[in-house]
Amino acid sequence: MRSPVAFVAIVLSAGSCAGYPVEGPIPMGPAGEGYQYAYNCGDQVLNDQLTSGGQRVTTWMPCWNVQEETRQHEVDVRMAADEQKQETEDAGARVADALVEREAAACARIPRGERGHSPFVHQREIVAVLPHRVAGTTRGVTVIFHAVPGLDAAWLRDDIACHQAHVATLGHVPMELAGDPTLLPGAQVDVEESRGLVTVIVSEPTPDAAERAVAMTRAAAFSTTAER
Repeated sequence: MRSPVAFVAIVLSAGSCAGYPVEGPIPMGPAGEGYQYAYNCGDQVLNDQLTSGGQRVTTWMPCWNVQEETRQHEVDVRMAADEQKQETEDAGARVADALVEREAAACARIPRGERGHSPFVHQREIVAVLPHRVAGTTRGVTVIFHAVPGLDAAWLRDDIACHQAHVATLGHVPMELAGDPTLLPGAQVDVEESRGLVTVIVSEPTPDAAERAVAMTRAAAFSTTAER
């Protein structure tokens, strides 16, 4: 009497010879007939013991072939890593695109010739650089500009916002903007206009940053004074 495995093999062979496409896995016979089948059924004892509210927490796992399951696990891990990498790259690209769009919108009113440098390089138009104090404590720096033709509070706000958006796109402050106190991390900027003067008040988040803002702006003003 033929074994079930031999019978299946005969059926598959007959179907193929008759011209009918036959697809199916190669049958695995019992170990007693010389076949080896390594399988993994999971932790059956643990499956029985893990319950919550009388309901089993885990479910049964079929007794898959160990080698096949191991290969598939390696494929799953590799595909998951590739997907995660692609998602990270896509997310980074979306963030970069959003930053570029934000910079374009912020700089729409600023001529290209003004985008490459800070408004604070126009040092001959700076009237004064003063510590910005609150309750006797230095909180930042105050920079006062002459109201030259075309310069008003609205334009200066846009110019500062343009450079802040540019730095956000780059991820760092470029050398040509390194002396701008409005680009220090956490800086808050207010621009006011009164009596023919435009005043920029830069508030910094820490005392050290406030002192740094005053120092960097005064250094630029002093170098201009020396040229005069």
